[in-house]
Amino acid sequence: MNWEKTLSEIGEKAGEVLKSYYLTEEGRKEIMLGAGGDMAMLADIEAEKSIIESFNSVGKFSIFTEEQGRIEIDEPEYYAVIDPLDGSFNFKKGVGYFSVSLGILDLDFKPLAGYVYNVVSGDTFFASEKGAFKNGNKIKGNSSTELKASLLHRAPDSSQAERDKVSKICMSTKNYRTYGSLALEFCKVADGSFDFLMHAGTPRLIDVSACIYICRQAGCSVSDFENKDFDFENLQVNTSNLLVSANAQLHSLVLDKL
Repeated sequence: MNWEKTLSEIGEKAGEVLKSYYLTEEGRKEIMLGAGGDMAMLADIEAEKSIIESFNSVGKFSIFTEEQGRIEIDEPEYYAVIDPLDGSFNFKKGVGYFSVSLGILDLDFKPLAGYVYNVVSGDTFFASEKGAFKNGNKIKGNSSTELKASLLHRAPDSSQAERDKVSKICMSTKNYRTYGSLALEFCKVADGSFDFLMHAGTPRLIDVSACIYICRQAGCSVSDFENKDFDFENLQVNTSNLLVSANAQLHSLVLDKL
């Protein structure tokens, strides 16, 4: 299967659904508690429906979703991990920085493809065995060996000790930002815009499946705060806290400061 073509078509179709609801009262209306634990807006639900319908039309996928949870089928060929609206708080508040995130895993949970679509700007990030790409152009993490530009997150479920580690790094880096769409922020490390990203707390598979693969295919280093590998087992994230660095040398430098 041509994953770049397939995921782009699915993601852009979902993006059109989101655009139709953006900045409307109807789209911001909270409808239900999603499987991910957050209240789902109508825009979330309708974009997810579009994605599920699209995957069902192109192959045999068991699907892990933000709102509906796991949708299993008999004898699937792949797993699709989907977040129809990453950056839902931004969407709700009218901040134009949110994305569609789609990840493909084989039946042994090995990543095959990752796709993140910036709905507002139109930028697309894609990764496969051939590498990582932004708008069709190959990307790579930068070569920085200084803590100059970072992206820092503290999830609601993070402990005080974990938050303290992020705060400590805040004092060491020259510039730090939080933009509100974790998938897109991973991609900003993958394309060399930022040096590293820290996420304190337990990330959800739907949030990180696609973008971790994009970062790794761009040559970035990924681990938890203890430098343990970060991977997926049985559609579950196997660790908490996340560090993504543009290169291995910088990764070691950040870990030494924790």
